[in-house]
Amino acid sequence: MKNNDIHFQKCYANHMAPWIIEPEWFKSTLQMVKNGVIKAQETVEVSEINEFYTVTSNGIAVISISGQIMKGVSKFGGTSSLLTRMALRSAMEDDKIKGIMFHIDSPGGTVAGVDELATDIARAAEKKIVRAHIDDLGASAALWIATQASTVTANKMAQIGSIGAFIVLEDTSGKAEMEGIKVHVISSGPLKGAFADGAPITDEQLASVQKTVDDITGHFLTAISIGRGMDMDKVEALADGSTMIAKDALAAGLIDDVMSFEDAISDLSAEIDKLKPKGRNARARNILKLS
Repeated sequence: MKNNDIHFQKCYANHMAPWIIEPEWFKSTLQMVKNGVIKAQETVEVSEINEFYTVTSNGIAVISISGQIMKGVSKFGGTSSLLTRMALRSAMEDDKIKGIMFHIDSPGGTVAGVDELATDIARAAEKKIVRAHIDDLGASAALWIATQASTVTANKMAQIGSIGAFIVLEDTSGKAEMEGIKVHVISSGPLKGAFADGAPITDEQLASVQKTVDDITGHFLTAISIGRGMDMDKVEALADGSTMIAKDALAAGLIDDVMSFEDAISDLSAEIDKLKPKGRNARARNILKLS
């Protein structure tokens, strides 16, 4: 077995969970991993947490969310939601940082860790100015995260949406039967040991997985409804799994404006400047004008 196949199987086993990710991106990337086009890194080094964001001259912390979102660090790259939460916490504790910008270009990722990151962003937005900007792609988990910022912007060609969750199951019982293999799963219940390779998938097992997907999607929709101040009926209407271009996302209420990342930073800088105290000398001049 090739080393790349071993890395793929280990990574696949570690992330067998529901996904909130743009399906076509997931499908094509998975195929590239299988074909060896995308290869696992032999080692993954984790830097200091404060190196996970950059700080502009006027005190804006820019936190990047790029590629697939996983809870931990993946050998196939992407963003760790856990490390992003730690970076956010570090930025929140730094008095020199007056605003936070999440710079997002992501198809989404696994369910694990996303709700916790989204919750942290919502709480941070109550204490500091927190904005999110989507460059090119803000789908599924990435959109869930973005909508918890106080303001969401996107560049004009950004694809936004893919609201919902999914799980991919393969019923390999037919293949096993053709090969003369009969798989017996001896378990303590109808759902224990479900989806064993070569065993048939029952309607009861499928219903259980559908409930899991529906429950996850329910949390997703609620987060968007609260974060964007949208009626649940409107959010549900958008949750068909499709993506839309930025102008349509603006019309739908998923984002606040269409602009470049540079303009988004400029707008945040202007907002921070408005909140800066005028200082003792400025106050003294105002008193003199009044006297």
